[in-house]
Amino acid sequence: MFNDDINQSLRDNLATESLGRALLVEEVLESTNLTASEMAGMGMPHGLVVVADRQTGGRGRNGRAWLSPAGVNLYFSMLLRPSCPPGIVPQIAILTALAERRALGQLLPSLEIQVKWPNDVLVKGGKLSGILCSMSCQGTRTDYAIVGVGINVNALAADFAPDVRSKATSLWLLTGRCFPRGKVLALFLNQFEPLYRKWLKAASLSPFLAEWRKASVLEGKQVTVEQGNAPVTGVVDGITADGQLILRDGQRTSLATAGDAHVVG
Repeated sequence: MFNDDINQSLRDNLATESLGRALLVEEVLESTNLTASEMAGMGMPHGLVVVADRQTGGRGRNGRAWLSPAGVNLYFSMLLRPSCPPGIVPQIAILTALAERRALGQLLPSLEIQVKWPNDVLVKGGKLSGILCSMSCQGTRTDYAIVGVGINVNALAADFAPDVRSKATSLWLLTGRCFPRGKVLALFLNQFEPLYRKWLKAASLSPFLAEWRKASVLEGKQVTVEQGNAPVTGVVDGITADGQLILRDGQRTSLATAGDAHVVG
């Protein structure tokens, strides 16, 4: 059963102090983010991880549906209680992408794993993972943050919706091998925890800027970022310490705070 597989993999591979030590595993949930938020409101501790074999109402960024079939992929959410101002919490999406890259690189060192601002993980141009963060705050105090992650592990092409089939990939499609989802989860949590602690200490992304630049699929490319009614265009030159995308256009520098980045040409 899914529950037994996840629990056994974590027992065999988890090396964290807090992440994943409180665990909820369900066969079906509407959304792991929704359940994690509900449990946060009930006072569940930092480090709780909610995992589902299937989601009936999974969501990506900007309210997009995230198709979540059973038996193939990894869908989970982490409950974090960071002692930091709410304004820097969105930076956690960057950390999550880097932790995924490290974990998947540990699992498959021959693959070139890249990140795409603000929160995607790609291999050979195909989207391997998506990340969705939310938070609750009271004034200048962060109550909690929820980090939802979907990783395409053993999905076949037919498991993806037709409109994303050409843009998505999975570990199985890349290697022809099946992977235990619980092990992928454990490797990720093992990588995320030290990154998260380092970030809390720095209160910025400064320690991770070089790593992001090296891994970024957008670095040095001409892109347009859709930001509402004010698109921004330029050549990508890294990110700022607070996670904004830096765009150069001649002598002009622009910063994109959020939005979808599209390569021009």
